[in-house]
Amino acid sequence: APEPAPTPAADPIPVMGPAGVDPEMIWGGIQWVLKSESQGNPSALQLNHDGAGLSFGLIQWPQSTGDLGIILAYFAEQAPIELAQIMGGPAALQQLLAVVTSPVRATRMSLSLWTEPWLSRFRALGSSDRFIRLQWQFLMSEDVHYQAAVAVTNELGWTERSFALAFDRAVQQGTGAARRAL
Repeated sequence: APEPAPTPAADPIPVMGPAGVDPEMIWGGIQWVLKSESQGNPSALQLNHDGAGLSFGLIQWPQSTGDLGIILAYFAEQAPIELAQIMGGPAALQQLLAVVTSPVRATRMSLSLWTEPWLSRFRALGSSDRFIRLQWQFLMSEDVHYQAAVAVTNELGWTERSFALAFDRAVQQGTGAARRAL
C-alpha cells in the first residue's frame, strides 16, 4: 500500500462512502491516487506544464477545466475572509473567482495563475490548516471525481483496487471516462 497522505491533525474528516463499505478500503484507494497526483501534498502545484493552467492541491484541480474554480468557490463559501486575506484582499479574490468560475475556457485561462503574485498565494492557501481541512472536506463530500468513482465502484464491486482505478480514471480523464471504463 502507498504511504499515507497527510491529514489534518485535529478532527479528521470521516471517509464517506456507501453503507457497508469499509472506510479503510476507500481510504486506501484515495491514497493510491494522491500518491500519483500530489504525493499527498495539499499545497502541490503544477505550473501550466501541460497547458491546463495552474493545477492545485490534493488531486490537482486544474484551472482549464473549471475544477479549480469549483473548489475555490467552495472555499469562498466556507471561509470567505480567510480566503480573501490569502488571495490578496477582497478585490483580488473577486477578480480570481470571476475568472476561474467562468463557463468559458479562454476566460478561465486569462489569468496566469502559475506566475507571481498568484503562485505565492496558492502556496499559502495549500499550506493553511483551514484550507487543507477544506480540501479534504470538499474531496469527500462535493468532488465530482470522488462521486463518479463511488458510482463506478458500486457497479464493479468494492475493492480498494477497483475504487483506486475508478478514482484515478475520473481524476486523470474526467468523470465520464470513469464510467466508460465499464
